[in-house]
Amino acid sequence: MTVVVLGAGAGNRVGAGVNKVLIELAGRPLLAWSLTHALATTGVDRVVVVAAPTEHAEVADALSAYLPQDGPSDGPEVALVPGGTSRHGSEWAALQAVAGHVEAGRTDVVAIHDGARPLASPALFDAVVAAARRHGGALPAAATHGLVTADLTPAPRWLVGVQTPQAFRARPLLEAYRAAARDGFEGTDTAATFERYAGLPVVAVPSTPANLKVTWPEDLALAEDVSSARQALSSWAVPAVDVVLADREGTVGVQVAGAVPVRKSGRDTTEPTAGWRAENEWTGRTLAYGALPFTTQPADGVAVAANQAPVGTDYPFHLGTTWDPGSRASRLRDLVVSEPQDVGTLQEAQRDSLSPLAPVLVPALLAVGLDDGYADDGQRQLEDWDLTQPAAGSGAAAAAYLNATWR
Repeated sequence: MTVVVLGAGAGNRVGAGVNKVLIELAGRPLLAWSLTHALATTGVDRVVVVAAPTEHAEVADALSAYLPQDGPSDGPEVALVPGGTSRHGSEWAALQAVAGHVEAGRTDVVAIHDGARPLASPALFDAVVAAARRHGGALPAAATHGLVTADLTPAPRWLVGVQTPQAFRARPLLEAYRAAARDGFEGTDTAATFERYAGLPVVAVPSTPANLKVTWPEDLALAEDVSSARQALSSWAVPAVDVVLADREGTVGVQVAGAVPVRKSGRDTTEPTAGWRAENEWTGRTLAYGALPFTTQPADGVAVAANQAPVGTDYPFHLGTTWDPGSRASRLRDLVVSEPQDVGTLQEAQRDSLSPLAPVLVPALLAVGLDDGYADDGQRQLEDWDLTQPAAGSGAAAAAYLNATWR
């Protein structure tokens, strides 16, 4: 598959005096971050960077340190092509550059990404590419806040903000842009042209506001803060952990950090494996830091890490299998979000042991008809249980035992 990274815009609104994709973020240009994540996409064999014709040499120099060092035969090919006078024109220039690969069947999906979105993770690239293969086209979408309609009423809650990377089946995409060229049509983004001419659906893949596009100076400041915190975690070589991030401006997020082994397909690690067989050997690799889950600015403004799964079932890599179902995270939300917190109330929340599952589980266990005896004694313990789980208590143990026995 091919990734196109657009970097030919001017970026006047950010106020930097240069093309914004060349502005540095945590020590490297915005465009270099986008290139790095594109190169980490699963199955990518070609990345096309689109630059303004007058900035060709400058962009090539800025990206030279971030290109694959082993040569094109051992890694993805990276090409630099001149862009057009509009976004659509730059997309069309990139597609013409890969048309031969598409027509020869060497490229099945093309993903197009804004070079000024430096925080799009390889996992997001993988998700939109997989969805495009299934449906035809796919794009990331995130909840929006503070939007109003033309008459100043709140925008519908179902309205989402569309982002990049956007991915599409390669041949229908190429034909769509050829048809647009004949008609003189220019879409506002890739999906607009694909939807108009390809006759295939474009589906949404869940994303977050963390995948921001640097448009205004404050966007760069937010990206710098988030990126600096994440960069500090990138060298952690420990078993994977969730790290909750927060700053004084109200930005919150969760980053998975550490060394996560890349396991061979089908190895779920829940049972002993014949490790002496070659097919079961570890690959020797760990997930690239950019592929580890990262979320920030959740829709409700609350970031919680309490041993629940940090990703959904569509995450392409194996992180683990024994996650908390989310009950502890739900309880923490109830405790912390309900009212302002101080050190004392946060200490109480840390010591809290009320089981959010117990109000549902206990009535079901008590409803089981039993003869007198050992199990009946366990039920009687549940009748007086206050639903907390102290170390010296027996109610939680009785509930766990009965649930496991009768399940």
